[in-house]
Amino acid sequence: MMLLKESKGMLFSTEFLLTIILLVLIIGIIANLMDRTDEKILNSMKTNNLESYSSKVADSLINSPGSPENWEKLSSFNNVIPGLSLQNENKETILNTISFKKIKILTSNYDTLITKNIFNNEIKSSIAIYPFNTEIEPIIIGEEINNQEHSTVFIVNRTVKCDFLSELAIISFNNENYNEDYLNSLCNHDSLNNFSHESTENYLWICNEFKVKRKDLDYNDYYLIFDEESINIGGLWILDNTKRISTAENHINNVKIDLNSYLEENLENNSELIFYLHCKVPSNNKNKLNYVLVAIPKEMEVDNLNFPYFISQTCQFILKTTYY
Repeated sequence: MMLLKESKGMLFSTEFLLTIILLVLIIGIIANLMDRTDEKILNSMKTNNLESYSSKVADSLINSPGSPENWEKLSSFNNVIPGLSLQNENKETILNTISFKKIKILTSNYDTLITKNIFNNEIKSSIAIYPFNTEIEPIIIGEEINNQEHSTVFIVNRTVKCDFLSELAIISFNNENYNEDYLNSLCNHDSLNNFSHESTENYLWICNEFKVKRKDLDYNDYYLIFDEESINIGGLWILDNTKRISTAENHINNVKIDLNSYLEENLENNSELIFYLHCKVPSNNKNKLNYVLVAIPKEMEVDNLNFPYFISQTCQFILKTTYY
């Protein structure tokens, strides 16, 4: 009987121990599942927060000039909230239109302006600007983000306008914006009976005046730049001024024409002059004429700059983000 009681007690103890072990295992499994569920919820919240915040940052960058508005002129950017949008003459924000000058400053100070000031060193990011016009090189700044190395990468895509180097254009003629006002502009040839630049059925004259000061030549180089389509369409151009009227017509056969020698010669004994650019184009080719007259800072490389750089361009603005 004693042996039987001891056997029953040992059996009870073993069953109790097994029960406890099973309960511990079940509780552990449940706890693990709860931890995984909590982790998924947290990851989901984290992901949703990143997606939402990235979208807000992209919209803020392209639709705000930043704080302060002239931040690109500052020497320190520690307290700057960057924005890239342009403003008109009334200081009103031009929506979805970004400043090339601000982009250049952002490129050199991305870690401070974006990684630190916007993302508080918690989010890895890059910005890419792809012009629709493939003659212009894309701009890619920030940190390289490899989709295969990160489980969650968000891409925010917006269509914007970028001014690129259009602020350097003194005169700009784009056939997309052609209207009759171009034909009614002032011309110093109007008083010349035999050399008046009045448009005819066969030819159009487009004349524009501009002022250059002698001291401007110390800082800028001047070029007349045509697009490829404008070459060899029978177009002609003349450059003269109020003191020296010229009738010498030059063929439009080069995309980039250096005007510096002419300007220097005529400003040698003048502190400033009014110059006139006259372009003559066959009426049937008026839709092929595009040109700009630009003043480019001497320190800027000009070899790779063509006509599209000097007019506003439609681009894709892409912000890519992920957690470190």
